[in-house]
Order: sequence, then C-alpha cells, then structure tokens
Amino acid sequence: MKALLIVVSRANFKRRYQLAAISDHALAVTKQLVRWPENSHLIPIYEEMQRLRKLERQKKRHRKTEEPAAE
Repeated sequence: MKALLIVVSRANFKRRYQLAAISDHALAVTKQLVRWPENSHLIPIYEEMQRLRKLERQKKRHRKTEEPAAE
C-alpha cells in the first residue's frame, strides 16, 4: 500500500511540474502576442494570467511562513 502511495504521489508531482511548464510557456507566448496592436483582444487574458501567477506566488510564500517549527 505504501509503494502505491509513493507511485501516485510521484505521478501527481510530475503532472504539476508539467502543468507549470505549460502555463509558463502559454504566458510567454501571450506576452509576445500582446505587443502587437491587432492582438489587443488578448490584453484582458494576459492581465488575468499575471494576476493568477501573482496570487499563486503569494499563496506559496504564505504557506512557507505558516509552517510550525519542527520539535
């Protein structure tokens, strides 16, 4: 049972890593596209992507500070 838990945990970690890489790539492509005037319809999408990234970084920072010291 413990081995199964380890395998599932590793698979979830790999999926999260892949999703983070994909979202970083999508943000980079969107950032390039927004620079062109004919893609002005993408500006709200880009701003929302930036807002979500900022929110996620704040959550990570907040989780690190809340962890109790090991006794």
